[in-house]
Amino acid sequence: MQRILGGDNDPLADRNIAYQERVANRHIRNELKRLLEAHRWILILGRTGIGKTREAAELANHLNQEGWTVLYLKLGE
Repeated sequence: MQRILGGDNDPLADRNIAYQERVANRHIRNELKRLLEAHRWILILGRTGIGKTREAAELANHLNQEGWTVLYLKLGE
């Protein structure tokens, strides 16, 4: 998470900026969680800079707090 969202000491790091709902009356994280529970995997697509990585990291953090083990796998490692 630190590598994705930035360090703790940087006030402008993504991890220090509060999570915000970007669409009124729509909670994307809950929608992603429902899809993940139904299908066991999801693919998040979209244009650059809209917050796909942030959304995935927030969902992973939320699931970790619920007791799930979330892995971050990199190609070739």
